[in-house]
Amino acid sequence: MFYSFTEEWNMKTRLIISVLSLGISLFAFSSCNSPTGPDNFPMPAPSRDLSAHEIFAAEGITSIHFVVYDSVVVNGQSDSSFAPIFEVYFDSTHEKFMQYPSNITVYDLKKGIAWNDYEGHLTYPQLPNLDTAYNQDVQAYLGSWFTQSPPFLKTEVILGKVCNVFGDSGGYREWVWVDHRLPIQRGGGTVHYDVTQTTVTQYRVLEVNVPFSDSLFEPPANGQSAAAYMPHHDARHFINDVLAQ
Repeated sequence: MFYSFTEEWNMKTRLIISVLSLGISLFAFSSCNSPTGPDNFPMPAPSRDLSAHEIFAAEGITSIHFVVYDSVVVNGQSDSSFAPIFEVYFDSTHEKFMQYPSNITVYDLKKGIAWNDYEGHLTYPQLPNLDTAYNQDVQAYLGSWFTQSPPFLKTEVILGKVCNVFGDSGGYREWVWVDHRLPIQRGGGTVHYDVTQTTVTQYRVLEVNVPFSDSLFEPPANGQSAAAYMPHHDARHFINDVLAQ
């Protein structure tokens, strides 16, 4: 009788352990594979309140280059197709901002200088705090558009990149590239009387974690305009054609 009771007790114990183990395994599997699990929960772009260093760390980048394209839609009709507006390079010690067709500004934190080339006229602006100016630009271009955590709306593919879309009640949207938490598209609208205008901004020609040569941030020599050496000549020529119309 004692043997039978012990055997029955051992069988029940093994059954309970097996069920508990199965339950734990299923829970772990569900947590790892669920889109709302800790590893896959949709993450917005880093806050603009973070420093440039913190934003780079949150996005897993050491350098980035992109061309900014804008599109405007008025009352459902496209006022302009996506057109290149400016181009930006960032790494941990440099910023290069190129506004088409012929304006270039560089912040060089290594040398502690800034320079600007506008239509061949080279100047060296004396900024009171170069680090602050650099940080503010990183925050503006790579940090979130929202001042508070926006609700997640959906997942969408933009320019071949999987993005989590976040938005607010005012109709503003931000598309955050999942791989790097980068806000690669933003859009929002305004209503004035019977005119509804929507502006969408996209980051294209994206290059992430590609090392930049220091020469990229050097001012032009021998009186030559740096604008003549903008990498994306097609974009510059497009803007020149538009301005000529």
